[in-house]
Amino acid sequence: MGTKLDIAICGGGIGGLSASIALALDGHKVTVFEAASKLDEVQNTHSRPARIKIGSSIQLPPNATKYLQERGIQSHLSDRTVYPENLFVRRWRDGKTIAGVNWKELGKKYGGPYMHVYRADLQAALLGIAEERGVNYRLDSKVVDIDVETPAVTLKSGERSKADLVVVADGKECSGADSKLSQKLFGDERSPQLTYSGMAAYSATLEVSLLQEYPDLAWLVDIPNTNVWIGKGRSIETYTLHAHSLFRMIFHCPDPVPPEKWDEPQEAMRQKIAKDFADWDPIISILTYFLPAPTKRPLMDRPTHPYTSAPPTRQVVLLGSAAHTLPPYLSQSTAMTIEDSILLASCLQDCSSNPSEAHASDAPSTIPSALHHFSTKRASRVSAVTEASEQMGALWHMSDGEAQRQRDAESAPLGDRVWRVEEGNPYIWGNEEGRRWLYGYDAGVEGLEGL
Repeated sequence: MGTKLDIAICGGGIGGLSASIALALDGHKVTVFEAASKLDEVQNTHSRPARIKIGSSIQLPPNATKYLQERGIQSHLSDRTVYPENLFVRRWRDGKTIAGVNWKELGKKYGGPYMHVYRADLQAALLGIAEERGVNYRLDSKVVDIDVETPAVTLKSGERSKADLVVVADGKECSGADSKLSQKLFGDERSPQLTYSGMAAYSATLEVSLLQEYPDLAWLVDIPNTNVWIGKGRSIETYTLHAHSLFRMIFHCPDPVPPEKWDEPQEAMRQKIAKDFADWDPIISILTYFLPAPTKRPLMDRPTHPYTSAPPTRQVVLLGSAAHTLPPYLSQSTAMTIEDSILLASCLQDCSSNPSEAHASDAPSTIPSALHHFSTKRASRVSAVTEASEQMGALWHMSDGEAQRQRDAESAPLGDRVWRVEEGNPYIWGNEEGRRWLYGYDAGVEGLEGL
């Protein structure tokens, strides 16, 4: 092992906390600087009976949850997590099942369960683990500047804190906002910019008990499954959350208006959703009738960030949504952030904070060389997963025609909940090679290869 490092992490969200745990487990001294004065909480604000306003949700696949499971996440999440059994992909017009996957079987094969969880719940659970590992988590500590040569961070209060390594994890992908610190580090010319994809995601939440009152809807919540209706440039995803007590709906549809000009009231958003999906499966029409006040966010595009700047003296690295933005169609955004954290810790295992040690033939790597290795590995992986996510979106949003009929024939279930897993299945979880590449990836091992 190399020298234990003093590490400053800018941002105490999912990325910052995941990194702090992975690094603290290797014995590094870690301080997390979080701008917020208190953590977000899951809020149940009832404006009308059975309507609920609640924070953003996360789907976590096995390539992320196997690491969380190793760190004892279940004991901190208690009963707030849902473990879905299956994913049903349905035809837009009539809800006919055209593809699917058994999430429980996939989770057993690749070492971690598929999970549905609220962002605030996951953040609180990660904070609990981080504090158990001795991480210093500082609220109301906004980082406004980074000295890349020292390195050091400067807080809004004027306090300056030196470190061996600075990790920038202040991205806000769920809101479509960019990392302010990455813009400072790289400048507008070198920093790949977020651009609007032309697609919006509308989200809303109902209580499961409401759906159970109506026979036409109860089947959606009888068993914790994920359902996705696809076609005509749009898609709808539904699943349950919070101990199977809440029902989440996410509508993906085109919106040519740029986000900076969005100002429609919630009733106008409801009307747009109802209009865009008016001729879909009748179940969707029923759901839109009960639709509570939705929230709306833009789906953003950006080339994968270089993670760390070129000059070899710099000891600053980007992580999570400060470095990458993924389409939602494979539910890999948070998973890539967690992989970032594991691989970064792996790259730093034999790292020295003393550059003079690099002259010895058996010396550990220096921080800049470790960060270069990390950046190269992650840029390759995240770019490939981003491309796979874009391809899944294209599959979801096909218009009816010959290509759509071929897609459905190649992925059709072999029987009731007997999912087709074979070469030629266009869905990545429908063929063994795709499953192994996406869900069987081991970030810890990858970080050590070629170091």
